[in-house]
Amino acid sequence: MEIEARKSSPNLPIGTVTFLFTDIEGSTELLKQLGKDYKDLLADQRNILRDAFSRWNGEQVDTQGDSFFVSFPRATEALNAAVDAQRKLAEHIWPGGTEVRVRMGLHTGEPWSAEEGYVGMDVHRAARIAHVGHGGQVLLSETTTALVLDDLPEGVRLVDLGRHLLKDMPRPEHIRQLAIEGLPSEFPPLTSLEHLPAVELREPRKVGDSPYQGLAAFREENAPFFFGREEFTERLVDAVERRPLIAVIVGSSGSGKSSAVFAGLIPRLREHKSWSIVQFRPGSKPLHALMTAMMPTLEPKRSAGDRLVEARKLADAVRSGELPLYDVVNQALEATADFDRLLIVVDQFEELYTLCPEEHLRERFKDELLDVLLATSEKRKKRVALLLTLRADFMGQALTHRPFADALQKASLLMGPMTREELRSAVEKPAELQGAAFEPGLVERILDDVGEKPGNLPLLEFALTLLWEAQTNGWLTHADYEAIGCVEGALARYADEVFESLDKEDQDQARRIFVQLVKPGEGTEDTRRVAVKEELPEADWDLVQHLAD
Repeated sequence: MEIEARKSSPNLPIGTVTFLFTDIEGSTELLKQLGKDYKDLLADQRNILRDAFSRWNGEQVDTQGDSFFVSFPRATEALNAAVDAQRKLAEHIWPGGTEVRVRMGLHTGEPWSAEEGYVGMDVHRAARIAHVGHGGQVLLSETTTALVLDDLPEGVRLVDLGRHLLKDMPRPEHIRQLAIEGLPSEFPPLTSLEHLPAVELREPRKVGDSPYQGLAAFREENAPFFFGREEFTERLVDAVERRPLIAVIVGSSGSGKSSAVFAGLIPRLREHKSWSIVQFRPGSKPLHALMTAMMPTLEPKRSAGDRLVEARKLADAVRSGELPLYDVVNQALEATADFDRLLIVVDQFEELYTLCPEEHLRERFKDELLDVLLATSEKRKKRVALLLTLRADFMGQALTHRPFADALQKASLLMGPMTREELRSAVEKPAELQGAAFEPGLVERILDDVGEKPGNLPLLEFALTLLWEAQTNGWLTHADYEAIGCVEGALARYADEVFESLDKEDQDQARRIFVQLVKPGEGTEDTRRVAVKEELPEADWDLVQHLAD
């Protein structure tokens, strides 16, 4: 339903305005019944309404047929105009003994002023409220109700009709009806999309733990709650199974690359029972990170401390050229008697460029990986696959090393943003598995707020995590969603609350800590940075742990 404002007055109020929409119920039937006399009925109706509007400082924004769109500088004036108009309509003697029933809707907001009147969601909300009512019924939005509650005209009271979903409106509206003494106050149910019952009247639901992961990526243990990337997971499984060299996921920050690997791909490979999997992040010392990740396979019986010592020795040997990485990987292949394939997952490969400052170490790391892949070709009984997750804006840096660029030519697997239906699955299905339910219309509202930006996935998961914590008897509600700040505001509001709970000294410390966690981009977006304990003053460590918690 498009609301157009024409024939507007130059004196329309600005700022906070209360809108009043009206139209005659059953006007078509009245026209059929009265024929040419309908024009007299319409003229009388217009005169009654205009007289009431002008008496209470209303300005006509638009009129179409039997409908009016009027604005008032104050909500109480709009209310009094509606009451006066309904009383006059009831008293009037209409042509042919007919009855004219006019429905009205009031809502207060701050519209945008346009050349021909008003535009904005508040205008549409007022129109939608009027549209769901019945002839003779006056409906008020929650905002307008709050403004008139303590200043009702004599002989007028409010009737609570509950919360309703209105067509095209992103949030439900709590609607009240005016009950005017001497006029009908009983009407059929509103014709809204859905009447939302009070949460306390809903049947409580038994729910499990939260299935959402906040700002963390989904891991292998979270696989039962990982939804929405099924199609991409199938492509990923096929790539790893078929390609003898390398598969690379390239996606924007926050698109869910790591989750697709750890909660999508790896659980699928585990089902085959033929893959041994080594996973790590490059960090500032990529060879050491790889050796540390491989030690449980190489030395399963050694203690954790002994493994660390041995990992450091192996990394130094590979870095110096004394020991080819292939020999280490070959030893791992031989050690995995129960497996005939080895998958090496390098998650967040961009850390090689953001955290490892020495170019020759970066190039050596990539060359060693390529040598492993070439040496463990399809001719061998056992083979190695290498899987990287890489942010799209670091692809250029990865291509600067020619051998690595050549390997990537046929290896890249691109991850785009999730479709609306994929996002719906990621929102709804985890809650269903844990026994919870969303209020009608809330999932659509959340999806509208997320939009199509791939980087919004972490914000979505964080909002869903807070929403889960705020649930009422297993119901995820519109009211709780608004309370957490919706998708866009949830993280910012939570971060502000944590920061503002600190005293001034801790806030100053926190600023210093946060600076350590960001690497400014040069031709790319800023990236997160891992800070080690030794880089931070000892006095800051308690605060670091508090913020991490």
